[in-house]
Amino acid sequence: MKKKLSITLILIILIVIIFKIFIYPMILKRLYPDNYSEYVSEYSEKYNIEKEWIYALIKAESNFKEESISRKRCNRTYATYGKNSRRSIKRH
Repeated sequence: MKKKLSITLILIILIVIIFKIFIYPMILKRLYPDNYSEYVSEYSEKYNIEKEWIYALIKAESNFKEESISRKRCNRTYATYGKNSRRSIKRH
């Protein structure tokens, strides 16, 4: 009985290790593509923000689709319309 338990435990640990090493990085890469890694690194350092926060924002705003348009007709970034647009910034 103890031998079966030990083998089962070892198998579970091996499966977790294999998942962590091989499968988890592939899932992350699919969910969070690194097409913008240069920009993310630059602005992460510039504004002292963790890279994961920036990737989460991109994921939430556009799901990494360059052609996405928000409900307020903004292209690619949420900072191109309203208070954050260039015209508004020049006025203030």
